[in-house]
Order: sequence, then structure tokens, then C-alpha cells
Amino acid sequence: MKNNEVIIFEPKQFVVQGNTVAVLGYEKQKVIKSGIVLEQNWVQIYTVENGLITRMEEFASTINA
Repeated sequence: MKNNEVIIFEPKQFVVQGNTVAVLGYEKQKVIKSGIVLEQNWVQIYTVENGLITRMEEFASTINA
């Protein structure tokens, strides 16, 4: 069952240092049941080893709309 509808998912900046990639982005989604629209800025941090993602962390901050 789908709970959210993603309206925008936008990676904006990529920062690479060694085997670490940080991606800064923005997303907007709608909660299907209530119709509430949520917006957030986020950072995803990936560790890459031998061409594979071995770790992923995400940090997000909700925007008051």
C-alpha cells in the first residue's frame, strides 16, 4: 500500500571526497490519507567500496510549509 506520493525529489549538489559521496537535496511529498504536503531538505552520505555502496545515511529537516 502506497502511503505517500512523491511530487519532487531533487538532488542538488554532490560532494565527493575519497570513497565518500555526500548528496544534498530537496523533496516534496503528499501524504495520501490526509492530503498534507511535506517538504524537506536532506543530506545523504554514501560510502563506496569496490564500486558498491556499502553504507548510506540520511539526515533530513522538515520545512514548515
